[in-house]
Amino acid sequence: MRWLKQTYDSINSEDIEENTAEEIRDFLTAKKDRDAAAPDRHPAYSSTNQPLTLQGSESPVQFHHPSPKPKELPKVTSLLESFDEPSMTPYTIPKPPPGRSAGIPCMDTRDSLMMQRLTDQFSPQRVLQASEVGETTTLKKQLEDIFGPFVNTLKSFKDIPAEDWVRAATWWALKGNEQMEAVDYHKGAMPVVNRDAEASRMSIQGAVNLAKAWWICHCIIPELGCGESLAGTGLCLTLIDQYRCAQRYLEGLTYTISTLLETKHDQVTEIDVDRSLWIMYPSRSPKEREILCFDRSQPADTIPPLAFGDTDTLFSYGSEFVSLMLLTEEADRPSPSFECVLSFIRFQSNWEIVAVLASQTAAVYIEIHSSRKRNISWHDVYWDATRSVLQIMLDPQYIAQVQLTEQSFKMVWQIAQQIMQTESLLVAGDLETLVFEDTVGFCHYVSHDRPSSFPSRPVAQCQVRLFERFERVKEGTIERRVHCGFRLFVTTPPQAKTISKASHHFSNNTPLLYGIYEDDNGFPGLLLQLREGSHRLSISLTCYDRHARSLLHALLSSASPQDHEAKSEKFPIRSLALSEPPDRDFDMQSIRHLEVGESMACVIEEKDGVGRSPYGNTVWSETLRVIIETSWGSITDRINLAPSHLRIGLCVLDNKVLNILRSPQSDMTICIRQDTQSDKLMENLTKVITAIQAKFTLRRIEFNSIEDLHKFQQAITGYKVRFDRVAKRFIINRPRKLFAIRNHWEANITRVQLVQQKGKFQLIAFFYQSPHGNCMNFEVRCTEDFQPINKNDLWGLVIKDAKFALPEIKPHLPGFVCLDELDYPLEHDDISIMFNDKAERDELLACLPGYGGEA
Repeated sequence: MRWLKQTYDSINSEDIEENTAEEIRDFLTAKKDRDAAAPDRHPAYSSTNQPLTLQGSESPVQFHHPSPKPKELPKVTSLLESFDEPSMTPYTIPKPPPGRSAGIPCMDTRDSLMMQRLTDQFSPQRVLQASEVGETTTLKKQLEDIFGPFVNTLKSFKDIPAEDWVRAATWWALKGNEQMEAVDYHKGAMPVVNRDAEASRMSIQGAVNLAKAWWICHCIIPELGCGESLAGTGLCLTLIDQYRCAQRYLEGLTYTISTLLETKHDQVTEIDVDRSLWIMYPSRSPKEREILCFDRSQPADTIPPLAFGDTDTLFSYGSEFVSLMLLTEEADRPSPSFECVLSFIRFQSNWEIVAVLASQTAAVYIEIHSSRKRNISWHDVYWDATRSVLQIMLDPQYIAQVQLTEQSFKMVWQIAQQIMQTESLLVAGDLETLVFEDTVGFCHYVSHDRPSSFPSRPVAQCQVRLFERFERVKEGTIERRVHCGFRLFVTTPPQAKTISKASHHFSNNTPLLYGIYEDDNGFPGLLLQLREGSHRLSISLTCYDRHARSLLHALLSSASPQDHEAKSEKFPIRSLALSEPPDRDFDMQSIRHLEVGESMACVIEEKDGVGRSPYGNTVWSETLRVIIETSWGSITDRINLAPSHLRIGLCVLDNKVLNILRSPQSDMTICIRQDTQSDKLMENLTKVITAIQAKFTLRRIEFNSIEDLHKFQQAITGYKVRFDRVAKRFIINRPRKLFAIRNHWEANITRVQLVQQKGKFQLIAFFYQSPHGNCMNFEVRCTEDFQPINKNDLWGLVIKDAKFALPEIKPHLPGFVCLDELDYPLEHDDISIMFNDKAERDELLACLPGYGGEA
């Protein structure tokens, strides 16, 4: 149990939720008092110590009220973070990982905090001296007399497969090693009266179990006819590696076992010393065999059932002997128990720690993974703290009940919590999308204000994952995702036994500070700085090529299109101003928050395809965004809006200016380059973000040409500009009710646009200093009656009986129109549009639906 105790001691109990921790603490304290009164209780669960049964016990299993799942357990310091810091390589770029040109070099592996065993790689056995050969021969004969009668207990020797012997050798090596460690660990807690006798009994049984493993390795395995390499047995390579690991450990015990037989031979052969080689397991039905034995028809690198130590392919984080019972709702009597080993294993090619429950033979084999996708996971485990029991849902009708000691129960609880927490950080959550994954040459993680579990020196071959985070917004029956930042996850390579990890959120509440650099060897790097409250962090990622760095930077600024997105060509803009619109009701002038000079802009939108009828791809869009590259960084303005929320305005006298009115938004991203960063700029941009999240804001964009304006307008609205000119006069003929006369609403200078989205046409008018309103827009159809006219040296057209809504009069605001939802057309009047130039009138006529334009 030492590995569990040491692991638990490394966990900060202050991180545990107080209500749950107090309950467990009180329970374990009471158990400790009872243990002091019964010192002969062995720490490891014995076959005679049966757990409470399903029915007829004082504490029956409540299937409809399971114990809390690990996801409800207290948050604690990570098991992986509690290990020693991994060794570092010099700060020079390593060779590329697999897929680039070379293999990833493994980092040095240090000893685990758990069972301390000899786990380094297996070197060729040395040549034994003559005296040692004689000693080994004598020991073999002595052990043959002791264990030989027990060989055929389970079945005839010729019917026992090689796998069972390999598992038996590993099993007894584990059992003996645990018992010998338990003597030292519990000797101080034994009463003085029988301390020596109890310790002697425990040590003798542990030594006998080690002798069983030694005898199987030296006397049985060589007799199988497959040699010490076990070639041709069909065993999985990982199980053979674990056997060799145990064999290496037993090599140094030859003298110890010989001395034991010479000095305490009588005690070894006593009746109360267990000398059997096989654990007798109860019979099972075919259904129970299928439930208890996980399908292991896997490749050669499958997880071994028993783990003794580290090998060149996997790491072992310790083992614990437990008792397992198979329970069903229909059971009318207690189920017999299965003595098993609970092991925690991780392959060097993966970050996942897998828990394995296995028996000495193939009677039981259960894998517990961190993900639901892999059969049984920790989400299927229920916890009964009052009895130190795990209940594993193997099937809707079957539960595996695992009995632990009081201390090991809490340790396994903590480990399971951390395994699932690591899994939740490695994979995308329900509202996350993995957008970047790569192995970087080096990661240099610096925590400026407080200690961190992540190494402070550069670590080679770190894995980096970037997740885009969202939140769900529901309006009516429509639900959409809204961008709310990124999550960066960095972990040290899995080739090291000790793994450190870090996960940080880049929210939209503050600007993202970044830097571009190259190391001494010319490799590109990206520096990211962030604040978490008062805590400052710096993360330097040195990449193998510029493409990886550029992609990561572009993703953080949302400037890189995904597979389902299209990016427009870049076009220059003269200026960008972000301000609050004036409010005459409170006598407030326009407040300008941000001004940007000459920059480059582009738009990312969904690719052409099935639109969100009837609005197209620009409404309820999770992808539409504007990226503006400035001299100090970039601005990403997302346009993820419901219908009628996007309003645009055009200047009458300056045809290269576009105004956009936006409601409060939380999805704007601002990035600042480190070499241009100043405290004042950072402060101002933080205020900008605060303002746009709380108030209506106005964007004023000035383009270099009217063609660029039209492209931008089409990208954000979905409407193509077919006509854009300034009319001399814009007249609405309104008949007066009860009188046979007509009232003229006239604007002298009006900017007129005709826009089209598929088969829909709209006419937009922006008036210059008109007392009747600022602007209006209405739909024109191919059934409209368009009549060309010329009058008083003006050329124009009349739209007979046009259907429209009168413009609103807001003299203190520039005019804004919404193209995706029109106001209800209450007016049915004639509209006349007059131009100074006949060619302009003819151009408009050629674009109208049913007249010259498309229907």
